[in-house]
Amino acid sequence: MYVYETEIEELAGRFFATVAIEYGVNPGEPMVPYYPDGSGYPGSSTEVVDVVVTVTSLSSPLWDKTRKQLGALTPGVDKLAQAHIENELEHGLADDLLEYAGRDNELA
Repeated sequence: MYVYETEIEELAGRFFATVAIEYGVNPGEPMVPYYPDGSGYPGSSTEVVDVVVTVTSLSSPLWDKTRKQLGALTPGVDKLAQAHIENELEHGLADDLLEYAGRDNELA
């Protein structure tokens, strides 16, 4: 598992959030050009899996809150952040996470 910290500039259109993204990496499988029967296998790409997003702090122009200070709001804020990050995974964030994982940043 890996943990990557980043920031969301506009969570729900008005908040600035610092998040920790915990995730795994599926290394994929190599291509097999052909089997003895003449068939083949195209292989599969390396992919980010099991993504869990945790908001570590949240702020607006008027206040700053740590995770502990969010209290009862924490599950809802985490859900918003999870949805935001899942959308970003489809728009380039997955490449950043795979690059980070490739730097041997795995948790012990």
